[in-house]
Amino acid sequence: ALAPTRAAQDRYNDELQDELAGTVWSTGGCSSWYNDEHGVNRTLWSGMTWQYWLATRRFKASEYTFR
Repeated sequence: ALAPTRAAQDRYNDELQDELAGTVWSTGGCSSWYNDEHGVNRTLWSGMTWQYWLATRRFKASEYTFR
């Protein structure tokens, strides 16, 4: 199995929240299903599909645990 480290996961989520700040999905009391009960947007990706491809075509093994 392959899983991200807690540090990598936290870093990614911090970056994601920064990208979403100020967007219609995360401000102004939006009641999107992406937002949890605390108003935090829990979407998996905030960009375009080609950006996802670019970001995920390689990975840093040091940011994952292998079992």
